Amino acid sequence: MDATEEQQQPQEAAPAELQQVEDAPAEHAGADGADPMASLSKTQRKKLMKRQLAEERKKQRKAEEKARRQAEQERRRQEGRERLAAMSEEERQKHIEERNARGVARKAERQGAKARMEQALVSGQRICVDLAFSDLMLDQENKSMCKQLGYCWHANIQAATPAHLVLTSMEGQMEEYMARQVSGYKNWKATITPQPYIEHFADCKDKLVYLTADSESELQELDPEHIYIIGGIVDRNRHKQLCFNKAEEQGIAHARLPIGDYMRLASSTVMTTNHVFEIMLKWLELRDWKAAFEAVIPSRKRKQDEGEEHDGAGEEQDQGQAEEQQQQPAEQQQQDQQQGEQQEAEQPPAKRQAVAEQS
Repeated sequence: MDATEEQQQPQEAAPAELQQVEDAPAEHAGADGADPMASLSKTQRKKLMKRQLAEERKKQRKAEEKARRQAEQERRRQEGRERLAAMSEEERQKHIEERNARGVARKAERQGAKARMEQALVSGQRICVDLAFSDLMLDQENKSMCKQLGYCWHANIQAATPAHLVLTSMEGQMEEYMARQVSGYKNWKATITPQPYIEHFADCKDKLVYLTADSESELQELDPEHIYIIGGIVDRNRHKQLCFNKAEEQGIAHARLPIGDYMRLASSTVMTTNHVFEIMLKWLELRDWKAAFEAVIPSRKRKQDEGEEHDGAGEEQDQGQAEEQQQQPAEQQQQDQQQGEQQEAEQPPAKRQAVAEQS
């Protein structure tokens, strides 16, 4: 068997497994002897099995990654023990004291974050994410929305002035996606409800403010008595004025962030859910919109004034900006783009999930 045949063999395994399942429907029989897959077409059965196989491979990758991390941790522990053994008694004692001090500092930091989060549930600024749009999003967009919620949570527990995070319409398809993508979300110190926000906040409807870039009303400051709603949707701008129209139909107030007063963006003023949330967290800390925008909005999304150095290409760059960028040396373009992407980089989902579960 040559190398080409060896490389192709793993790819043929999945169809073979699918065929085995199709040839053995009795394995899927329920308690009453009926086969739940009997009503599915051949194409549907294949799709179902592909999803199941993908889940199995995902579990296998997670197990391999866990084993790799454990091996790496053990290697580091062994190196630490060897360094400790090579130290003099005085050096060893100093090292132990420093290590213990770092542990005490980390514990105090965790306790402080926990206390801030508990206080936020009582008196923090209420910021609601409306999750009623899952059926309007594609599979990858729903997954992206789950990641953005994870970013919101991570930003909140790291914030000097955390908000009272409220997730509404957490049911059905969105709840299923969250259970798969961010399994520890039920441990978050946040209000999570299957009710839509209009029902959850029925007794204070006059305090609701839906944030939408389509609003003519500009937000000047955050009122601690108001409840600000962020639309939890990733739709690549397919659904025009969705949140604005929803607020109008429900008769609730709406407003937009005052981005245009402090900076010009390279494209649309529509922001991701986590960026809007993080901007509001920064405002709660600094009480300064300009500082909040500059701290959160990536430089590559900002429109540069004439004569200024261009920091990098935006994802939705218009033709005029594209021509301007082409005048730069290719090496500088790549360096600037990497710098912009690095500034926008988020914490890995695995680390965010671990932090959320510890909290």
